[in-house]
Amino acid sequence: MIVLYHCYSANHTSLTAANIHLGRLPLDRRPTYHEVLAQPGFDTHHRRLIGTPLPMGIDDHGHRVYCWGLEAGQQRLLAAALQLAEAAGGSTADLLPVGALAAANWWMRVGGFLSRRCNQVALGRPLVAVGTWLAYPALAQCARRTCGRLP
Repeated sequence: MIVLYHCYSANHTSLTAANIHLGRLPLDRRPTYHEVLAQPGFDTHHRRLIGTPLPMGIDDHGHRVYCWGLEAGQQRLLAAALQLAEAAGGSTADLLPVGALAAANWWMRVGGFLSRRCNQVALGRPLVAVGTWLAYPALAQCARRTCGRLP
């Protein structure tokens, strides 16, 4: 099974949910601010990677985990990707798309915009890290629910 966490840019919500899923971040407590910042790839993916599924690793049950930035129109792009996979003769039965953007909050949106779009990393990254820390219970629930859906 392939688990595909998706959000706007694959820099924050989907990346954090994937890291929780893979056990790199705790499921039973909020990480520290520094643990949030220490995630590989946190707030560092370039815009040119949007639209590219990024491999995060393989979980304890052999499921491949990815994060995927889809910008605006996520549902349409995701539906198109699934249709293309089927049209090419592939199966989507082994693909589990998981939306993580619902966990994003104002801190994450403003911080991500400043850091990734305006290149004001010194201002944006601390904001998005605080926002991720605040959103962490929802992201952990997303990963927990996803793990419960897997065979």
